[in-house]
Amino acid sequence: MFDRFRPYFSVFISGIPAVFIIPLTIRLYKYPSMLIAAFQLIWSIFCPVPTVHTLTLGLILILLNPRSMIRMRDSSLIALFALPVPVSLFVTFHQMWLVTGNGNPNYLFFQCFAYGLFVAVILLDVVSATVKRDKVLRMAIKGNFSDSKENEPERLEEKDSGDETEN
Repeated sequence: MFDRFRPYFSVFISGIPAVFIIPLTIRLYKYPSMLIAAFQLIWSIFCPVPTVHTLTLGLILILLNPRSMIRMRDSSLIALFALPVPVSLFVTFHQMWLVTGNGNPNYLFFQCFAYGLFVAVILLDVVSATVKRDKVLRMAIKGNFSDSKENEPERLEEKDSGDETEN
């Protein structure tokens, strides 16, 4: 019935990862290894046949950037430990649906959806941690960090003026 729209949606869905290339490249051009890891994780979300190999390569590439990993939140750790659940259930439901014939394709869809959601959480956390890293680096270069020793004379003056009012 909708065969005439099939080429349109094939091109549209296949082109979704290309939308992310230019903005990420503009923002993370100083960190090429993190950029490659982000592209790999994007591909593991949107590739037509998701495999654990594409995800594993993206996660290994993240390990090359320990300064960004330090700034990651706990949500990516939770998503990382939750990933084996949809992967193992996908294999189980695939076997039930195709071999025994008693499975439901909706189960496969939701396992792929959970897989993509967990990888997206990790990807967003990685990119935000890298942006935080870049912001800290830019602030350090500009010298916008307030040194505690520079603010010490102001604190001493406040203490001295407070001591005079007590007497």
